[in-house]
Amino acid sequence: MDKGSPDELTVISDPVVVTENNTQEEQTNEAQELFDDNASTDSAYDDQRADEKPTPEQSPEDERKKREEEKKRKKKEEEEAAKKPFGLGADFEPLLNDVETSDITLFIQDENDEKFSVNAHSLILSTRSHVIKKMIQENGGSKELFVPQIKSRRVLEQLVRFLYTDKVSDGLEDIFIDLIKTATTFEAVHLKVACGAFSSDKLTEDNWLEFYQFAKENNEKDLAENSLQFIASNFETGLLEHQQYRDLPFNVICDLLERDDLGCEETALFNMILNWQEHKQASDEEIQKAVDLIRLPIVSARDLKKTFKDHKLINKDRYVEAMEYHVMPEFFDSQLIQNEKRFHFRRAMLKFVWVTQRGNFNNYKISQDGNTIEKTGANNWDLMGISSKPLESGIQYFQVKIDQLNTDRSGMAIGLTYDPNMGSSSYSSCMSVSMEYGAYNLVAVPGKPAHNYQVGDVFGFVVDFISDEVRVYENGKLAYTSTGHHCKKLWAIVCLYYKDDRVSLCNDYPLNKLSNEV
Repeated sequence: MDKGSPDELTVISDPVVVTENNTQEEQTNEAQELFDDNASTDSAYDDQRADEKPTPEQSPEDERKKREEEKKRKKKEEEEAAKKPFGLGADFEPLLNDVETSDITLFIQDENDEKFSVNAHSLILSTRSHVIKKMIQENGGSKELFVPQIKSRRVLEQLVRFLYTDKVSDGLEDIFIDLIKTATTFEAVHLKVACGAFSSDKLTEDNWLEFYQFAKENNEKDLAENSLQFIASNFETGLLEHQQYRDLPFNVICDLLERDDLGCEETALFNMILNWQEHKQASDEEIQKAVDLIRLPIVSARDLKKTFKDHKLINKDRYVEAMEYHVMPEFFDSQLIQNEKRFHFRRAMLKFVWVTQRGNFNNYKISQDGNTIEKTGANNWDLMGISSKPLESGIQYFQVKIDQLNTDRSGMAIGLTYDPNMGSSSYSSCMSVSMEYGAYNLVAVPGKPAHNYQVGDVFGFVVDFISDEVRVYENGKLAYTSTGHHCKKLWAIVCLYYKDDRVSLCNDYPLNKLSNEV
């Protein structure tokens, strides 16, 4: 378009539009109106500025306070953020069952033929499970995916939750087996591991057998071992005392008898087999395998003659071997003794309660179950607790946990004594973890240098009467070893110096999981 064309519009400002068709007078009038409006606005603005009071400059003290407040605010935000879980799992958790962002719906038909669904994200599911990825790919692009392998609403919820967050919720003991099966089906390896570890912590005398049988059927070795380990450590007080073994399958009876950590006398185990036979009305042939697992060489000579000598189920050659082993152990081949389990003493956690032998009874209290001792009197050395029975055969151990401390200073001795009637002034003659001197003492002979201890620490003592060795463990790791010249009968002992200090018996570190590396 040529310059000066009548059709050309030139925008000067709003609302004044000037074209070459405007007359000079019209342009002048419009410009004057615009000027008057601007002048009026400027005047009003100047009046407003005149009414405002000038803001005084902040003093250095005010600026300092402002900086401090800002610093506190940021610190508070950081502390609150630190309390929240972090990582991809924490970031993905808000996406669980989110309707707005989800692109697929998983649904199941439960045992009652009721439909239940969960909203999810196909990308997350496909990344976490190759099986689910294949199911999505074969679903023909549908936004709904039926999962026939799952029949429980809670199992579906927990599967999806774990795929998003890597976390297993509490209170799921009743569906753990179903969860492990589901984890196996969908190749969710980490869920399988998490369930196995968590369920081991939830084992009870009521559910261990169910977990064990499931683990054996599905080759879950860790869960199977943990289940047997649990009941082995509670064998005398659980299965044996209440005769719960009578309802066990025979293969489980044999699996238990194979273990080295079954804390029970061989004569009691033999009587258990006979009681099981009577209860099940089983034949001699049916129980012979279990009888052959009784370790005759470690039975005392008196019990061998009294219980086993003329019994029809006892192999005569094995009986003679056991008697000869008692009379001439040095003539037995060392390889035979090392390789054959029937020569191995069973390692057992000593089951006892704390009792009082000497000392001021007003200075301490023992819990009703006998597991816990607390100093209630004035600060002083006072013999407080002795085990209700001694350690005297095979390989036995016990563990004591520090539950409460009044002070950071040293003030307790936990260990072993050969004299259950010892006075409070002679406690140091026992083998102990002597906190007062910061060393492991054995009959007043200094051991390792001082060490720190705190609430939650666990001290364990393994007494090996076969090798004449005592091992002291601190939080599952070997701390001190004493070899040779030990008494053939020892009692556990605890002495507390400071008021309100408290310790209790525990089994936080199973014997087969203790580390022998110093």
